[in-house]
Amino acid sequence: MTELPAPDGEANPGSGQPWPERLSAVLGPVHRSRSLGGSLRRVVAGGRDLVVKVGVGAEDEVEGLRSLARVAGAPPVPGVVLVETGLLVTEWVDQEPRSPGHEEELGRRLASLHRAP
Repeated sequence: MTELPAPDGEANPGSGQPWPERLSAVLGPVHRSRSLGGSLRRVVAGGRDLVVKVGVGAEDEVEGLRSLARVAGAPPVPGVVLVETGLLVTEWVDQEPRSPGHEEELGRRLASLHRAP
């Protein structure tokens, strides 16, 4: 990840603090930050590799992520680290090179989501 100072960021509607300050207060210092596009950033905060989503409704994804994580055999879902109004922080999920075996396994795991109640 490119070394960048944490941006000033927009204020988190839930706390009124800019999100880098809020992350530092809750999780530890923000050492690196890189845009992933839109309202997403990859950051290292408190020694953890994370994804930050900031903006109105960011927290709306939490229940969906938690529901997916509860399905036995489903694909891995990033864990929720912090959620507040206008702020969602999840674990970073490393990407691995794709192979035919990977694609087949992903297909099986996605099918388990369709069978879930």
